[in-house]
Amino acid sequence: MNKKIRPVFLILLVSSLVFLGIVIIFCSGLHISDKIQSFMAFFTLLAVLAALFGKKAWDYLNRPILNIKFKLAPPDCHLTKMVGENVSFPVYYFRFLVENVGESLAKECEVVLEKIFRKNRQGNFIEYKNYTPVTLKWTGSRNPYERTIQPGRGIYCDLGRIHHPNFSYKSIYVGITEKEKEVNKFAFELAPYEFYYSQWDSLIPGEYKLVLSVYSKNAKKITREFNLIWSGNWKEKDNDMFKELVIS
Repeated sequence: MNKKIRPVFLILLVSSLVFLGIVIIFCSGLHISDKIQSFMAFFTLLAVLAALFGKKAWDYLNRPILNIKFKLAPPDCHLTKMVGENVSFPVYYFRFLVENVGESLAKECEVVLEKIFRKNRQGNFIEYKNYTPVTLKWTGSRNPYERTIQPGRGIYCDLGRIHHPNFSYKSIYVGITEKEKEVNKFAFELAPYEFYYSQWDSLIPGEYKLVLSVYSKNAKKITREFNLIWSGNWKEKDNDMFKELVIS
């Protein structure tokens, strides 16, 4: 609901209640003195209701509302360069936008990768068991865990990246096989201290479902499922690359 419409909505609602109460009392067969007392009781009730629920109603109408937007195209997903000590190589980043479509600040927002499902040979998606949810990084933020989002603003969160094959990501997962070490991977963009040796920190080629949630101190949790298909092939142009890794 538009911010300019909300005060009008409240005014119309209260006015309608007052008008309805007046009509009911006026059309009743009560004596004039009884009607006056009924009017006084009615307005007293309205005052009590306003004191009890007025602020809650106003806060609800002006609450922050989070939403996730994604498109498999720049600027959400794009080819860039990773630069480190004595090394520089191409890398594709994949991001999504968390926007606040409400009317007040969304405080201390955190994005969590909660579940991973992988499609098996029978065509069924099997959930990774004993998976510990991990926090994803806000793009370019010094505080990767919590971010305040202004009303009408959108902030990017990094889902993951794919390195050039000559600089393939090295997973720390203890259960990875020698064959899996050789393939190029989709590496999750995890916050510091969110890497666990006991579980996957990246995806080998395959078809997956990812369940992500955005938590906030004062906004309702939202959850979205991403479908991800990764062929393992690298392409130099993003239009071609986005056919090898498809996210929806």
